[in-house]
This record gives sequence, structure tokens and C-alpha cells, in this order.
Amino acid sequence: ITLTNTPVNGDNFELYLKGRCDDAVKSFAPMMWRLERGEILMQSARGETWRFETDDLSQWRRVPDSADPILLSRQ
Repeated sequence: ITLTNTPVNGDNFELYLKGRCDDAVKSFAPMMWRLERGEILMQSARGETWRFETDDLSQWRRVPDSADPILLSRQ
């Protein structure tokens, strides 16, 4: 996933999925993101939201945690 600083509306920004994304991410199909109270919020076209919190300086974990976690890493 590539998070951009290109505004979509309000405080939301564009994001792009790369070809090798996990199937769960492709199914969710996020279209925009924003930073809210130190957390990354991603929203799909269907209005669903995924929330990620940082667990160190370069990694974000989807919350609530699940048996098959989704992590974002800064590259």
C-alpha cells in the first residue's frame, strides 16, 4: 500500500494498492486514509474502516488484533 499526501476530501488522502497485497487487503479495497489521534484510518468505498496503531517507529498493526494480523511497514 502506498499512502500519498494527495487530498481526496477533508482530512482524507489517496492511497494505492500494489500488486502483491494480501487477499484480505484486496478484498477490503481501501480507497483513502487519514491520520487521527496518532492512528492510521483506512476507508473502503463501502464505508468500512480499518484502524492501525503504531507499535514502534516503523510498523503499524491493525486493531483490534486478530489471529491473522495485518501489519504496515515503512519502507
